[in-house]
Amino acid sequence: MRRKATEVSQRATRLLMSIEGVVSVGLAADEDGAPVITVGVRRSSAQMMRVLPEQVEGLPVEVREIGEIESQGQ
Repeated sequence: MRRKATEVSQRATRLLMSIEGVVSVGLAADEDGAPVITVGVRRSSAQMMRVLPEQVEGLPVEVREIGEIESQGQ
């Protein structure tokens, strides 16, 4: 199941990252250990929640407000 979840996450990343306000996409486990796709957004809003899917290929999508990501230059 983990391999399938990884493959689904990889396929979904390009699409999800193309949505304005999405700053990260990853794979995590919920409290029961089941895989979920995590989507980090600059700011969570009702509009953002309408745009993002609730699931991708059967995997639930969990939205996390994380703010702006900045590079830590060298």
